[in-house]
Amino acid sequence: MVSARKMSLPPAAIKEVERGTRLLDKKTDLKKSVEHFQKAVSIFPDYYEAYFLMGVAFSQMSSSGEAETALRKALELNSKFLPPYQPLALLLFSQKRFVDERLLLEQAAELDPQSWKWPYEMARCLAKMGDWDRAVEYGKSAGQKPRAPTKIHILMGDLYSNSGSSEKALAEFEEFAKLDPNSPFMPKVREAISMLQKHVSGPTPTVRQQ
Repeated sequence: MVSARKMSLPPAAIKEVERGTRLLDKKTDLKKSVEHFQKAVSIFPDYYEAYFLMGVAFSQMSSSGEAETALRKALELNSKFLPPYQPLALLLFSQKRFVDERLLLEQAAELDPQSWKWPYEMARCLAKMGDWDRAVEYGKSAGQKPRAPTKIHILMGDLYSNSGSSEKALAEFEEFAKLDPNSPFMPKVREAISMLQKHVSGPTPTVRQQ
């Protein structure tokens, strides 16, 4: 929170957010953390940061309806505030609301064109919609962004597998293994590499990420 923004907020509302955030970070009492965020917005109704944190807390409580309401309220109050976009996109993805997710990701990418997150999530979204060619293009775009994580190679391996490009899938999985050999995904990646090496022209495996 920038200092100018913080100076515009009532101290009592800030204290409620700080209390709620401590509970949220520790995951000791998510319900109580929500209560603090609710108090904050009752003091200052335009407190979009509090609505975002409330949405995160509700998400961790598996209260998807309340989470979506809070996250959308944060964006209603400030559509340029980036933090709510990703948790809301993940929520829509989990509910298979891919058209809604795609529209949300387009908005986020317009605001934050240098981030790998939006094309990465767009690739996953389009894959679920069966649009493999466009999913591959978005996956490539994610990999070219600054600070792109190694898990994009798993995504690309999965996308290439499903689009019938077994050799490219194998190359992506092998690149991941080279870059991140201690990853918890490595057992499944090794299995995928082994199967692809033996059956390049046959059915191809996928590695699912959480």
